[in-house]
Amino acid sequence: MILKRVLNGVLLIISIIIVGLVVHKIYLYIYVLQDASEYPSGAKDNMVIYSINSETILASIDHENANIFMPALKNPIYDEDVELLWTPGSLAWGSEDYLKVADVLHQATWNEHLKNWKLYSASYDLFQCADVTRIDNAAFGFYQRKGNWYFLVHNMTIDLGYGLVYAGDDNGYYTGKWKDIDLDKAIIDKADKALLIAEQNGGKETRLSLVGSHDCSINIFLAPFVLNKKNWGWKVTYSSGEESVYEMIIEPYTGKFDILNSGQ
Repeated sequence: MILKRVLNGVLLIISIIIVGLVVHKIYLYIYVLQDASEYPSGAKDNMVIYSINSETILASIDHENANIFMPALKNPIYDEDVELLWTPGSLAWGSEDYLKVADVLHQATWNEHLKNWKLYSASYDLFQCADVTRIDNAAFGFYQRKGNWYFLVHNMTIDLGYGLVYAGDDNGYYTGKWKDIDLDKAIIDKADKALLIAEQNGGKETRLSLVGSHDCSINIFLAPFVLNKKNWGWKVTYSSGEESVYEMIIEPYTGKFDILNSGQ
């Protein structure tokens, strides 16, 4: 009799737990995930802006100098009289240089390295078409999953031209349908490699036809929704003003590519 009561009690507790989990999932879906974004859209909270010396910051990091990031006095988004310190293509920065600064910026802002954070997106910009080895701007999104749907997101932008870096965070519910990317296993693990593939398959001809145009730009973008809105991929875009004149998407693990717009 006592054993039967114990078993009934255990079954009751298990049933309550199961019902509680089901109710929680229903509540989460109806009241939270219905309004959740599919992907993080950018930093919304706690935005900070620092001033940097774009010419010397890489050497300063190597020498572990202090005061690399100083509070910015002006923001080109709001202040019209902010001076452009470096014209496009002035500094020979590659994608790895930006990642180095991003890691140090992350430490300065959130007091931790990026090694425990997963890359969500990376975007690199060249605002000239004469020299593809000189990237002028980069923006990164990193995240940590907290449970199945709750995310912490840290975003950083490094703007060499104005000598400014931005850092901000965003926390909330996302559908989390994307898979984590492992660039260590990718063949195309750097923006420079993605751009090289584009250059060797029609991009160079398009770029050279735009050299001398003040509106020429190139963007190299990595995100989990580039390929069929569900898979990781690189997208390289050559533009003249607001018009895209050449586009290519690249699968990072195989290097296979597809030209979306050849400019012809």
